[in-house]
Amino acid sequence: MRKPICRTFLILFLAVAGAGILCSCLSQSENKLSPLPPITAEMKTKAAELKKTLFPACREFGVFITPNTIELYEQEPEALGARLSLLGVTDVYFDFDINLLKNSDFTKKLRKIVNELRKREIKCVPVIGDEPLYQPDHKNAGVAAIDNTVGKIKSFNRGASANQEFTGIAPVINPHRVSGGNINIKSGILYSWSENGYGKNGENDMIMRHSFDILQDLKKAAEPLPLSIIIEHYYHDRAVKGDLSCGSINDFLNYGDQVILTSYAKYSNEIKALVMSQLKDCEKVDSVVLCLRTARTIYGDDSESVSFTRKKWKQFIADLNALAQSASKYKSFHGIVFRDFEGLELQWEKVE
Repeated sequence: MRKPICRTFLILFLAVAGAGILCSCLSQSENKLSPLPPITAEMKTKAAELKKTLFPACREFGVFITPNTIELYEQEPEALGARLSLLGVTDVYFDFDINLLKNSDFTKKLRKIVNELRKREIKCVPVIGDEPLYQPDHKNAGVAAIDNTVGKIKSFNRGASANQEFTGIAPVINPHRVSGGNINIKSGILYSWSENGYGKNGENDMIMRHSFDILQDLKKAAEPLPLSIIIEHYYHDRAVKGDLSCGSINDFLNYGDQVILTSYAKYSNEIKALVMSQLKDCEKVDSVVLCLRTARTIYGDDSESVSFTRKKWKQFIADLNALAQSASKYKSFHGIVFRDFEGLELQWEKVE
């Protein structure tokens, strides 16, 4: 059994290597990583329990995959495919800087993994972060940034063999991050999100409207690829209360095939309190995916307080079952996605 602490060390090692240290030594080695150990009987039992818990209540069981996982499995993409398939994963969201698609080495590694997953009929969707989407001059710089970002994804697909392409795009629409204190969003945007900015024509409202301008252009640029729009759970409630003139779940679904609601909490009752109004009010069938947070290390990280996986396996399954059964009562519910796979994998591997 691969020990979690070894995984943590390996991820740290890869991060250092990625910065350029020891690169020459790594390039000379055919086996950068130790061979992955076989899947244990306990892991097979857990995988069966997980699938029984999620299906048929869910039509989608997704995971986010980061560059760490891509590096971890670059020598054995078939092992990643086998693990995801055993767990019952239907959709993978690749969460990396889209500019990495200009890097031939990274693209080569990614293609191997995408090809392996598509063989297993697992959908592969790249995530577009919010940084390139929010620009001070949307009509010019903003549209150009959208076309440029989507163009990299479509270029990846043009270079792929049949049935080995990305199957959609998942943009992150986070208007609340457009604020003076966020160094990742370009300065110069006229408005800034704050607790005092709610109300019709308030600053938050103007930024939310701007977000739908972005989505309109993004949808056009992405066609024919479907959009899975990643949003915060509370926008809907604010719109329903009248604090925002737009931003309801149905508003977002005018531009996307589905929405992924960030529903970060440790227990199912907490998550239900965050998302049940959205599921109830949503008019589109099979269109809402709940995104659950997972801690990435055995010691916890900044997500520990809202990590759905920081508990014993039996409690994890019981909580997941309670959430899936409650959500599946609504026609709008489509499935559950874990962010990230690293955390879910640690939970799965852990001996109890």
